[in-house]
Amino acid sequence: MQTSTNGFSSYTRDPRRLSVLRGCGLMDAPAADSLDRWTRLGARLLRTPVSLVSLVDTDRQFFASQIGLGEPWATRRQTPLTHSFCQHVVETRAPFAVQDAHNDSRVAGNLAIRDLGVVGYLGVPLEVDGEVLGSLCAITPEPRAWTAEDVEALATLAFGVGAAVTERLRSQRFPAGLEELGSQFGALAEPARLRLVVALGNGERTVGELAEATAAAQPNTSRHLAVLLAQGIVARRREGVRTFYRLAPGALHRLRDVIWALLDRVAH
Repeated sequence: MQTSTNGFSSYTRDPRRLSVLRGCGLMDAPAADSLDRWTRLGARLLRTPVSLVSLVDTDRQFFASQIGLGEPWATRRQTPLTHSFCQHVVETRAPFAVQDAHNDSRVAGNLAIRDLGVVGYLGVPLEVDGEVLGSLCAITPEPRAWTAEDVEALATLAFGVGAAVTERLRSQRFPAGLEELGSQFGALAEPARLRLVVALGNGERTVGELAEATAAAQPNTSRHLAVLLAQGIVARRREGVRTFYRLAPGALHRLRDVIWALLDRVAH
C-alpha cells in the first residue's frame, strides 16, 4: 500500500472512498438539524463541550455537523488537515483516543491544539457503504481519560449516523428518513437513558448509586430504568431488600439492533 506525504497509508485518497464521500451529498451541504441531533446526543452522553461529524477529504475536513465549536470554525465548518485529528480515524479505520494532546506524540504538532483548543479527543469511524468517510468525535479543552464505555457509546451513535446516510444513498429519502430515525431513536434512548447504559458499564449498581453517578433524581432514574428493562437493555437481580441493575448480555449490540429496526421502517 502506498504512503502519502502525511505519513499515513493512501486510504484517504482511495478512489472508491472518495467516490462515496463526494456522492453522499454531505460535503459542503448546509447544516441539518437531523444530523445535529446525533452530535448533540454525543456531547451530552460523553459530557463534552464539542462534538463533530467530520468528513475527511484529501486536503481538508468538513464538519457536516458541529456542536460547541468556537468562531471562526463554527461558521467556516471546515479546516485543513493540519488541524485534523479525525484523519487518524480514517487512516486507521479504528477509534482514536487522545487523553492529552500536548503530551501525545501522534498529534502534539497538530494545529488544532493551538487554534481550536483540542486537548482531549475521542473519534470513532463513520462508515458509509463500506467506506470510512470521517469520524463522529467528542472534544474537550482539557485532558480526558476516555473509557471503553465512552468508545462503545460513541460508536453506537456513529453506527446510527452511518446507517442513516447509507440509507440516503439507497433511497434518496435522506431528509424524511433521518428525521423519522432521529425522533424514534430519541424516544427510546434519550441522553439520560444512555448515561445509565454507560454508568452500568462499570458493573452492577442500585438505583441510588445510578442516580448519583448520572446526577439525576431517583424517581427519574427509576422511570428510565423501567424503559431500559422493557427493551431488554438492562437486567436486574434482587438480594434481600436491595435491587441491583446491570447491562443485559449484548446490551449495546441491542441498541444497534434497534437502529437497524428503525431503518427498516424508514425503508419500507
